[in-house]
Amino acid sequence: MRFQFSLRTILLFVVAASLALAAMRFATTAWASAVVTATMFMLFVSVALAVCSRGERRYFWIGFAICGTGYFAVAMTPFQITEHLATSKAVIFLRDKFHPYQYLPPLKNPGDASERATRDNLWSDHQERVANFRWIGESIWTWILGAIGGVLVRLIAGRGVGESHKPS
Repeated sequence: MRFQFSLRTILLFVVAASLALAAMRFATTAWASAVVTATMFMLFVSVALAVCSRGERRYFWIGFAICGTGYFAVAMTPFQITEHLATSKAVIFLRDKFHPYQYLPPLKNPGDASERATRDNLWSDHQERVANFRWIGESIWTWILGAIGGVLVRLIAGRGVGESHKPS
């Protein structure tokens, strides 16, 4: 079985990668909302395509739906397991590269309310970007792992693994 990529597939990959990088770069609430919504929509559509498709496409969408939904469910739980996932470590590494912590010097005049407010705004803005980056990063990992799962299931199903052979 040979993998061939159509021009449409390559262009979709380039658009998705570009949007993912833009979302990671800016990490606003709007970007996080758009990426998570697109991820949820993609997971729902993958289940529908797994049911409605035939042949190799069906195998791909079954793998995508299982791996993507499974990862997204695990990654978005509030339990301690997410801290130990390699994908979450990669998100933290990239977050520190895209949005490094900026050291805030001590207040020159601790009694100045406007200086304190500016400092508090900088800190809360950084914390919001950190939270948004996590949602964006985990959603992008969902896309990647879903696609890898789809390709693996397609490969396994194409090889006939697990099929019983009838004696002739």
